[in-house]
Amino acid sequence: MASIATLKAKKGKGAPSFHRPPRMERDALGGWWAFAKRRWKFLLFCLALAALLEVFIFNLPFWQTLSSSPSFEILSSYNTQGLVMDSEKNAGTAGWNASGPVVTIEFSSQSPIRYVQLIGAPGAKDKTGMQFRVESFLPGSDDPHPSNYWQLLNPSCPSSLYINASGYKRIMVQVRTDAGKPFAFYGAVVNPKVPFDASPLRILLMLLIVILAVFLGPASPLYKTDLSLRSAFQISLITLSTLLLMAFYVGIWYIFEARRIYVGDAGGAPFELYDQLARALLHGH
Repeated sequence: MASIATLKAKKGKGAPSFHRPPRMERDALGGWWAFAKRRWKFLLFCLALAALLEVFIFNLPFWQTLSSSPSFEILSSYNTQGLVMDSEKNAGTAGWNASGPVVTIEFSSQSPIRYVQLIGAPGAKDKTGMQFRVESFLPGSDDPHPSNYWQLLNPSCPSSLYINASGYKRIMVQVRTDAGKPFAFYGAVVNPKVPFDASPLRILLMLLIVILAVFLGPASPLYKTDLSLRSAFQISLITLSTLLLMAFYVGIWYIFEARRIYVGDAGGAPFELYDQLARALLHGH
């Protein structure tokens, strides 16, 4: 009888139990809890790194111009080529007219010119986007040295009106516009104080990177999950992650297309390095 009871006990021990699914759920939660305890230091490190990037790297012009001495200059025939006054001789009200496809503005200063802010005339926000480039004069030379390629300059985007002038004492800013049309700017500020610009989109993108690094790391439970194309939930997760990745690339392009004042000139290096990186990520080359 004892042997029969023992066999029944062993047989019952190996039989499926209705308590097994809850135990699996508790094990999964326990895995996430153990993972969270191991990764909280890494999470804090990523958040601190994102904060440092936003404050000190992406807003480097703010710190560079804290002690600058701005000087305002009205665009006139003394330092401007390719512009003609309107009939009322009032550049501050009606703006200037472009006599050619390129307007050249020359600036010179006793101190290195790091940034130039263009001041738009009233109604400048209604103008379409233009293009600009900076040419620098090396010390002891009268030949202009191109510092960057043609880039977008949109009067409706205030942050794009801050131009990285590369740090030389004599520069020229060339603006492409249509001949005969009103020029959108009547003045400029040499070495302005660049405002601090915290971009919510950029912060969200960095937080997205942190989330992906934490929850998709090699030690995370999601990393060990087997994907199944028969699961509608997993298919939706894959679709959502793909869309988020595409939005991430588009966000990079949007941020650095609108504001290119982070990388200066170093012996002919272009300014738009971030834009080139974004285009490489978008187009795969």
